[in-house]
Amino acid sequence: EIPRPYAPGPIAPEAQAKFFNLRSEADYLMASLIPVLLATLLSIPMQIFTNSIHSMLPFRAMGYDDNGALAEDSLCLSRTSNLIVAPKIAVRFIRRFRDPLPLLVLILSLGSMVLVPLSSEVIRLEFSPVECVRNDTLCAYGLRKSALPLRAAEGLLVFTTILVLGLGVILFRWRSGVAAEPWSIASMASLLSGSQPQLRDLMRSLPPCVDGAYLRGGQISKVLDGQLFKLGYQGPESVNCGIGIVINNAPTLDDNISIRLTVRDPPQRQGAIQPAKPRRHIPPPRTIEMLIQVTALILTVGLLILILLYENIIWGRGNGFEAFMDSQSFGVRILFTSFGTAVSAFWDYHFSNISESRIYQRLSAAAGSSQTARHSILLSPPLSVFTAAASGLWRPSVYNTKNKNDVLYLNISLAAVLAKFTPILFSGIPFRNTVTWKMHEASTWTAVAVLSYMVLVLAVSLLSSRNRVYMPVKADSVAGCMYYVCDSVMLKDFEGLAAVRQKERDKLVAEMVRTYVFGEGLGV
Repeated sequence: EIPRPYAPGPIAPEAQAKFFNLRSEADYLMASLIPVLLATLLSIPMQIFTNSIHSMLPFRAMGYDDNGALAEDSLCLSRTSNLIVAPKIAVRFIRRFRDPLPLLVLILSLGSMVLVPLSSEVIRLEFSPVECVRNDTLCAYGLRKSALPLRAAEGLLVFTTILVLGLGVILFRWRSGVAAEPWSIASMASLLSGSQPQLRDLMRSLPPCVDGAYLRGGQISKVLDGQLFKLGYQGPESVNCGIGIVINNAPTLDDNISIRLTVRDPPQRQGAIQPAKPRRHIPPPRTIEMLIQVTALILTVGLLILILLYENIIWGRGNGFEAFMDSQSFGVRILFTSFGTAVSAFWDYHFSNISESRIYQRLSAAAGSSQTARHSILLSPPLSVFTAAASGLWRPSVYNTKNKNDVLYLNISLAAVLAKFTPILFSGIPFRNTVTWKMHEASTWTAVAVLSYMVLVLAVSLLSSRNRVYMPVKADSVAGCMYYVCDSVMLKDFEGLAAVRQKERDKLVAEMVRTYVFGEGLGV
């Protein structure tokens, strides 16, 4: 007997559905994209919050008590963080300062990252409620909550809410120790001008880098090792020259303190009886960055090819990849959404790296002219691509459309913004019964367009990497930033400004009507 077909039309009102009935394509859209969209939107302020806290940790360590902090916890601590070094930093702050904030922020960051792919599996499509008989007119397809992923997502959201409330209580009493945003060149000059001469002598003891040489963070730490640094006043507070970084146990600078520049390995001597033990070759930072970009480019192209093959080739039921993609089982959408999360994480990293040198690039002699304070030293590296506008790096007056580096930075910023939404697009690529064919096609081809644009931007970025400003020290730490201003004549202009509020300080600096340039042997 041929079963009676389901009568077309609206679902009968008496149908005992305990789930969401699909009545329009908008319902499918909500089922397929809304959970991932909400999780993605939640992750953006979480990332800005965690980056903001981490950027203040060096100053928090120096202002914790009168004893000060070691260089690895203060001057040499990177402004940005990643999942490799963040746990070590969190453990150090708990052990040395009894400060749980870095650990709580790390847990919050991990939770927001896990929530995005997990949210892609919280809803599934089922046939009928419990009392329904198949092919009955009172039956219908509808959305039902997926028990395990939904409970995990709910628990994660509740835990995140409690964690945010706890962080709010801690931050109410938490003090960074600085009066203004500390990562601009002007802020670093203000802190260094109010510091003890010994600190400037330590920074000047770092040898100048020429002919492509560079200094690593570990080499700088070697010079600063054994010192304790704190935020305070130089001399008695009644006659101070302004707040700055004070060396708590400031010894006389030892002339024997020196470090060796990392350069190319010298050729081995011929005819040596016992050849020297070969050193482990560590490529320059610029080479490492290029390798990371090349790896990201290859993986992005591979992901693009994978999506195109899945969309355009019918492999057949015997193919394992096709069977996995069409199985609609738990984990398929999580996998592809995780791919989108990885793409977003890389572009956050790449944007942060480019932004660190962005201001120095504008100040370099290659930029063509010196810059005013509002377009250079008063600007700070953004915490996220979404805060770049607030930091001033997206002002129209800051850009020159004829400058290739400015155009490239705009495209990298746009790619980083688009990367934030790749988890949403990738979640709709594996076809399933909660996604209409139109939605599947829209998600797939939009993802293909975004990935193609990213491949183009990465390729251009690699080709133009040699045109970037030469920076022997990464400006991602307090010591790295001070390296470029410790010999500058601009320090005299910033004496006593470290304790001034940012708005007032910026006004005073702008009224000096000075222009600034960055160059080899000059600093800023």
